[in-house]
Amino acid sequence: MSRPKERTSISVDADVLAYAEQEVAAGRARSVSAVVEEALRSRMTRRTRLREWLDAELALARERDPIAFTESKRRIAALFGIEPDEAAFRGRSA
Repeated sequence: MSRPKERTSISVDADVLAYAEQEVAAGRARSVSAVVEEALRSRMTRRTRLREWLDAELALARERDPIAFTESKRRIAALFGIEPDEAAFRGRSA
């Protein structure tokens, strides 16, 4: 059973819309909305997997060499103008 859908309106470049319409016309998608949803879901999945991988790599680096990890964390934070426990480090402490 599919989840209830939310209606929205988006603006896309003409070539993107043409691609989505071609996918529907060729029978590769049920609707333009389905093409958009598939693209967004794919992006969500990729970013989630990347975040999980990065978190695992950060944990390994922290375990291997906590001092070097902390120094690297400070340098990265300074580069991006953030506090060391913000953003990519999401509350994980060294």
